[in-house]
Amino acid sequence: MMAIDKVWSRLALALVVGLLLASTPVEARTMQQRMREACAADVAILCPDVTNDPDRLKACMLNKRVKVTPDCMRLIDASE
Repeated sequence: MMAIDKVWSRLALALVVGLLLASTPVEARTMQQRMREACAADVAILCPDVTNDPDRLKACMLNKRVKVTPDCMRLIDASE
């Protein structure tokens, strides 16, 4: 009986760890998608020449913070 309990405990632990690891990329993709949707117009207007470099794009958006829409800025701030 004890051996079966250990096996089930290990399987349950492995399942929980697997679910935690699997959920992280989905959350990251969701944040990226939300940023694309909320910031697309801002990027096109404020930083159109730096869209291929994420670090430069973020720097550009932060430099023009006062012109960035509130929804986009909230997501940029949340990503830091």
